[in-house]
Amino acid sequence: MDGDRVKIEKLVDSNNWMQWKFQVRAILDARDALEVIDGSLIKPENDRDEVMLLRWKKANKVAKEILITTLDKKPLSLVMTCETAREMWVKLLNVYEQKSADSVYLLQSQLCEYRYNSGDDIATHVSKLESLARRLRELDEPISDTILMTTVLNTLPSAFRHFHSAWDSMPAAERTMDELVSRLMIEETRLGINDMSMSAESALMTKKQHKGTSAQRVNRKDKMDASKTKLKCWTCEGPHL
Repeated sequence: MDGDRVKIEKLVDSNNWMQWKFQVRAILDARDALEVIDGSLIKPENDRDEVMLLRWKKANKVAKEILITTLDKKPLSLVMTCETAREMWVKLLNVYEQKSADSVYLLQSQLCEYRYNSGDDIATHVSKLESLARRLRELDEPISDTILMTTVLNTLPSAFRHFHSAWDSMPAAERTMDELVSRLMIEETRLGINDMSMSAESALMTKKQHKGTSAQRVNRKDKMDASKTKLKCWTCEGPHL
């Protein structure tokens, strides 16, 4: 069997459990050994049933080899006391299937509760959300591009608020994830964010503060000019020049 062994990434923990399980089941099926881990092919109680016993022994041997050689150290230690491939499979299911379900819930919660980090640029912001979506897909819980795009839009800083209406006005067929990211990065540049660590919201606030300071200077000058015109000469009571 060494000559035709299929190499896959070893099972490390619940993070790659779904991917590993899918690949291993496909390999076992191709080796006519899937039934032995599913429990549909069991060791005959009567050893005199030589044909069935031989079939079970062969399938069990193949399945054990595939499982053992595709487990990392930690999951391997969990099955070292198991006698059959079926026992190994059940032990792994009991440990990682539940953890996988917990991971799905945690990732979904993180996606729903995600908030924009003021220190991120648009590319980083989108990348973080895409990473959560990719991990959910690996756990066999994919989310659609529409939901992902909606999440990106709903978590943008307030400086991009006007972008929503512009995006909604586009034809539905043109609203893709790549197009969204491209337009957001153009808008980021238009807002004048040259420092990549500076958020759009911070940039807008800086502009407002600059305008406010300029306006205060103008008002202060106007008041000084006005106060001068109100001063009167104490001798002739005319305007003081």
